[in-house]
Amino acid sequence: RGSKLLFTLVVWTMMMPSQIRMVPNYISYLHFPFAADNGWGVSLLDTYWPMWLGAGADTFAVLLFKNAFDALSNSYVEAAKIDGCSNYGVFFRIMLPLAMPVIIYESIGVLSAAWSDFFTPLLVLDKNAVVPLKIYRLQSDTSIQMNTYFMALVFASIPPFIIFAVFQKRILGGINIGGVKG
Repeated sequence: RGSKLLFTLVVWTMMMPSQIRMVPNYISYLHFPFAADNGWGVSLLDTYWPMWLGAGADTFAVLLFKNAFDALSNSYVEAAKIDGCSNYGVFFRIMLPLAMPVIIYESIGVLSAAWSDFFTPLLVLDKNAVVPLKIYRLQSDTSIQMNTYFMALVFASIPPFIIFAVFQKRILGGINIGGVKG
């Protein structure tokens, strides 16, 4: 009953621009897990935790995984239950391997997005800047020549390219279901 409402809320949060969530996110990272200045909580600023938490709570990932698990056939679950498999066994032995292409796709997408994210590190990181932020700061340094700046841009684009090249078959391969794994 409530799943349709929850699904609608997830879609609505996906439609919100990230600038709307900027101030609430900053406050919640400043006093995590309590979003109030009451002396409770710890500051996650200048750590990588805000980027990891943001990637883990991605609304696109929620929708992608919901649709992927909804598309899997219930006959596999029923067959495993008849064979005496527990709920955890069904999830870890059947559903998870069948959803592995989606998991790999989302992992690569999150890694690529985190690598090229500029806004979140600019908001929460000062000393531990990530590559895009360092390149941005390099641009404003007048002592750096343009060829050095462009070389930094090339080096920054190499890791996402390598990740795509290594996992290209997994990304583009699709889901081939041949039977129940057990």
